Amino acid sequence: MGDEILQRRERWQPNVKFFGTTLFVAALLFLAFSWGVARADYADGARAFQRGDYTRAVKLWRRAAWQEDDLYSQLKLGELYSEGKLVNRDYVEAYVWYYMASVNTTVLGLSPRAYRERRVKLAEALDDRERVFVPMVPQERAEARDRIVYILASRGAEGFFKLGEIFDERRACQKGPGYQDRKELVTTNEDGQETDPRAKKPLIVYSRSLVPGNESYSSDEVKWDKKHIFYIPDDSNPNDVRFCDPRHHESLFMTEHGIPPNNAEALSYYILAAGKGHPIAGDLRQELTDHMNGTGGAREPSQPITISTRIIESAKRRAANWRPPFERYPGRHSDESEGDSDREDALARINELDLRWIQKAMAALGIYKGEADNEWGKNTADSMRAYQKMIGAPVTKQMTEFHNLKPEQKIRLIKTVAARGDKEIQNVLGSMYYYGIGEPVNYSSAQIWFERSADQLYPYALYNLGVMYRDGFGTPVDKNQAATYFMAAKQAGYPGKEIDRELKELGWCNTEDCRLDAPGN
Repeated sequence: MGDEILQRRERWQPNVKFFGTTLFVAALLFLAFSWGVARADYADGARAFQRGDYTRAVKLWRRAAWQEDDLYSQLKLGELYSEGKLVNRDYVEAYVWYYMASVNTTVLGLSPRAYRERRVKLAEALDDRERVFVPMVPQERAEARDRIVYILASRGAEGFFKLGEIFDERRACQKGPGYQDRKELVTTNEDGQETDPRAKKPLIVYSRSLVPGNESYSSDEVKWDKKHIFYIPDDSNPNDVRFCDPRHHESLFMTEHGIPPNNAEALSYYILAAGKGHPIAGDLRQELTDHMNGTGGAREPSQPITISTRIIESAKRRAANWRPPFERYPGRHSDESEGDSDREDALARINELDLRWIQKAMAALGIYKGEADNEWGKNTADSMRAYQKMIGAPVTKQMTEFHNLKPEQKIRLIKTVAARGDKEIQNVLGSMYYYGIGEPVNYSSAQIWFERSADQLYPYALYNLGVMYRDGFGTPVDKNQAATYFMAAKQAGYPGKEIDRELKELGWCNTEDCRLDAPGN
């Protein structure tokens, strides 16, 4: 990492035309190159069980349920921990896996019959989840919640996105008014639309599951498990119901008997997912922010700071300082998280950080004298030993260009100086988060440090914020905001023609002052 400037990056988009072929080829490649990887599914555990190797069976089911989101393994674990089969009875752990099963939305490639059978299993999981949940005391419920958060967070961007969906209050569709009276009156008209014959108005069935054993979708023969029919009340008319977003047809299973929705927590998890590069988390982050502002858009500077505004800022701080609820999974249960490979990769890249930034950081602490010249020498080696003494770490006696500070020590050095307000090092730390050098890629953290540096009018940080808004990594794509930051960077002294080139591409450079061949460019 030389000059800490972000380069143009393309947002990934699926190629719909070739998606099917690509998926098939990817599956073949996966089988060919990962044969020896320790993966598991329900059948692996079942075979171990048949051999009498019960410990391994439970281990394989836990791995499949945790890492592969395998529905049948999750249901099996709920049963085992609930009934005390092969394992010590643990109702908290039973609830965890019944909950994970009930919010399992992996449906890609299912045939219609398999999908119907899956819906039956989801309904069973919801019933079992309710049965285990009701007698639990508040402390047990809080423990179960933390375990669920830990499991999902271990899945990276996709897991944080799932947590955002779980806590999102907009998905929390509840039983509508007159539920007990209306649920028996749901019929299907000739157009296939469910109606309330008394009100003669559309009556929306939010979520429902087929009675086990019935596979018919015929409006004449279908039997519905009415326990799982839910409606959406219309706030403006208590006697009516409103449509629910059809994208969220699984939401019922997330919001009943367990984790209460909370938009502040949902927003923090969307921020975390976006920060890790989830392709659509940034969009949901913006949608939820707009929803909480109550304006249908971002809060204008002239608008007063409201409770919602404070909640949004609190969610951002929570995301920036987020830590998993446990270091390792609690109790006697095996921790099947796959490990933080992203962190290992990031640590391995720390040597991409130019030596001059280490020198500048040590100079900011008063332990490096001289010019930050990016050259190894005795002055640099002595300063590094001084830093190790400062933090109470073992001193590296044979200090060389290729054997000096440990990766963790370099990261700690940069973070310490950034936290003290050095604008150059703040920009460096933002770049480290942006590119995954020393720290795993986290666009939200990158934005935070760029903003702190930009607040001091550091031109490179202002430019980097423009890049983030231009490309939509960690932020919504906002060409106007991007241009604003690029112009601020130019005014702050950003060198060269790059700014005018960016402004021209954004359509903000139509005057003589923006000509690339103008004096000074």
